[in-house]
Amino acid sequence: MPTPWIEFEEKINSYRVVASHFLDETKIFPSADFGANASMLFGGLIDESYQKRVSAAYPGRYGSMVIGVYNGRGYHALGKNNNKTLQWRITMRPLPDHVPGMQLSYTGAYGKGNTNLYPQW
Repeated sequence: MPTPWIEFEEKINSYRVVASHFLDETKIFPSADFGANASMLFGGLIDESYQKRVSAAYPGRYGSMVIGVYNGRGYHALGKNNNKTLQWRITMRPLPDHVPGMQLSYTGAYGKGNTNLYPQW
């Protein structure tokens, strides 16, 4: 399952290079992990012309959010513990009528690393 931040960034950025995402490549933040998430849009949908011209991804008029519980190891590592991580992303679109493309995001993760070498997030 995609993790909240990288999925959002890849969907809204139409100029992404076809390669591993930087955060995933450096193993800072996995792009996918085993888990479950829930998402929601704020304030209904932004107008249809914006969705056609710019992007139909995450079309919440005032933003969107995702929260999920994940295994915590990503797709590239074996599980070394029984801990789970909580990951989230909240995005606000403060001026949907004047600057609909402006979105402000906050993302994070909370949990223990997969091994003793990785600290608590």
